[in-house]
This record gives sequence, structure tokens and C-alpha cells, in this order.
Amino acid sequence: MKAEDVQLGMLVQVHRGYSEADLRDRIGVVRRRVGNKSHSPFEVRFKNAEARQLRLLRAGEFEEAKNF
Repeated sequence: MKAEDVQLGMLVQVHRGYSEADLRDRIGVVRRRVGNKSHSPFEVRFKNAEARQLRLLRAGEFEEAKNF
């Protein structure tokens, strides 16, 4: 996914090849863009049984969640 295609509030799913195993295939919501537009990461909020988690991810590390 390209950074310009990401919209706030969008449901996204982390790629299966992501380096942190606990985030692979997780679905979250894009909360905001951090930094400038060219290479900025996005703040993505994940919810799990214990607590909500915020992570910074680049657009290439996730895709829009379809079938959710």
C-alpha cells in the first residue's frame, strides 16, 4: 500500500511477513500520520484482550483489511 492511499480511520491488516510476530495479521485502525507526507509512519491502534496498543507502521507494512 502507498502512503497516499492511507486514510485516517481505515481498517488495516499487518502483513504476514512483518518482523514482529505478535503483530502479524493483526487488524487495527489508522489513527494519524506522524511526520511529513513523503515517508511518514502511521499510528495504528490495535485492540487485544489485555489492552489497546499503539504502534507506528509504515504504509508498506500493512494493507487495507478486506473481509473484516
